[in-house]
Amino acid sequence: MRTLVGDALVVAFNKQWPPGSRCTLVKDRGEQVETRTRSVAWQVGAGSPVVMVDGISGGYALERVIPHHPETSARRDMANAAGALLRDRAAELHREAEEHARESESPADVGEAGLLRDIAYEVEKMSAAVYALGEPPTPEAASEVDDDIHF
Repeated sequence: MRTLVGDALVVAFNKQWPPGSRCTLVKDRGEQVETRTRSVAWQVGAGSPVVMVDGISGGYALERVIPHHPETSARRDMANAAGALLRDRAAELHREAEEHARESESPADVGEAGLLRDIAYEVEKMSAAVYALGEPPTPEAASEVDDDIHF
């Protein structure tokens, strides 16, 4: 199932790092391998964003891929771009909720406006969480993931 956060991460990653971009892959036991992406990022079944890299078959979880960037922290740039996309979507949802509430003619319409507002708040929380993803994974954090994700 695709997710809004996954969509934002995929869009931000693909915008900044096209196929062929240099990156560091953090493997299961924390080993870091220098490689290159060989596909655009996409979401798989459960909504996990993945990308293909040289030397490994199938998609690899974006959370374990550290893109290289010549001047700034690439991971932070990606998190900021994805966070901004989510923040903008939350603002759109708030506007839709306000408009829906103004035009409400029945209790069901009022309920829909409240639901839109609740979704907007959840997207804002997701935005904050994605902004926090700007730090690269440590070998300890990487080892907490059970298995390499290959598809």
